[in-house]
Formats: sequence, structure tokens, C-alpha cells
Amino acid sequence: MLPIVEQDDGATTDASTEDVVDAQSDDALDAQNPDASPDGPINLLQNPGFEDGLWDDAGCGPSWTFPNSVTTRTMSTSSRTGARACYFCTAQNQAGVQQTLSNVPSSGAFRYGAWIEAASPTTEVQGRAFFTVKMTEPDAGNNNDFYYTTQPTGTTWTQMVANSNGYDGGITGLALSIQISGLAADAGTQCMLVDDAFVYAE
Repeated sequence: MLPIVEQDDGATTDASTEDVVDAQSDDALDAQNPDASPDGPINLLQNPGFEDGLWDDAGCGPSWTFPNSVTTRTMSTSSRTGARACYFCTAQNQAGVQQTLSNVPSSGAFRYGAWIEAASPTTEVQGRAFFTVKMTEPDAGNNNDFYYTTQPTGTTWTQMVANSNGYDGGITGLALSIQISGLAADAGTQCMLVDDAFVYAE
């Protein structure tokens, strides 16, 4: 059975997965929010809520990059929490925002994800695109990729959360990517909002 992802409005949607996926209740997920108590888990991301730095009309603030082609990349006031979110559009598969982490344990498993929202009209995005959150070990090629993919069903904030399997010793860095993927031939340009991303060591 496919896991269920709970949305802000209480609705649920089936989610597809390529690896271990753990969908949780809003209460449990709030404990992993970047703004959680200092006694909670430590978010390994820098600027996870896109609040740091000056307003950026050509990016999403410090620590975040766009390694693949996007037609639009900017901050947005349409945030889930705080004052800002990241907004981008693309007509290319597997394009989105990324952060490379260096302060990670040398081995182990990780829980990772972000809150996402389809920023294209619902009638345009349904059946034409998927959203993917992906954890990679850049130095290992494609051998240590873990990812979770869901198809948006509306313009509502939804949390994507997944676990990586254990990485062997010798991790030199990890990268978290939040992407638009699986674009249909007639999809055109699709847009996405991202907020409250996280990576936690298990």
C-alpha cells in the first residue's frame, strides 16, 4: 500500500515512493520544523526557511543554489511559516533548488524533506508534473541517491518527508534537492513553492 501524505487542510493523498518513506501526523512533523525547540533534533541545513539574508529577486537566499535550468527563481511572501518561501519555475525535468551540506556525520541514516506547494493552477499541474525531494552523496555518483516523489493534487502546502537508508562510512558531503520532475510533454512551465526544509541525522 502506498503511504499517505497529510496536507495542511487535513486532506490526504496517496504518495508514490522509491525508497523508505515515513508519512507522519502534523503533530509529529511539527517537532521537526526548523523552528522547533532547541531540545529537538538539529536541522543540518543552513537557512532552511529561506529567511536569512536580504530579499533576493534572483534566488532564494544564502546556502541555496539552482544547479539546473529554471526560468524563474525568487523569494516569495506566500510562505508556510515566517515571512518568506522559495519560488521557482521550470520547463526542465529534475530542476529545482539545492543545498550541499558539509556538517554531516561520516555515516548513518537521515530523515529529510520540505513543505511544498504547487504554484501553477491546479488544472495545469495535475497529471503533468511530479515533485521530488532527493538526498544524494555527490562524491558517490548515483549509487547513493534516495528520493521521494509525489504528484501534486492542488495548491495546498504538503510536507514531503522520507528516510535514507544507512550510508556507509566516509561521507564527505550530502546534497538535498527539491525538484519538479516527471514533466509531461505538454506540461510547459511548472512552478513550485518550498518552505521549512530539513535534514536530520537519525
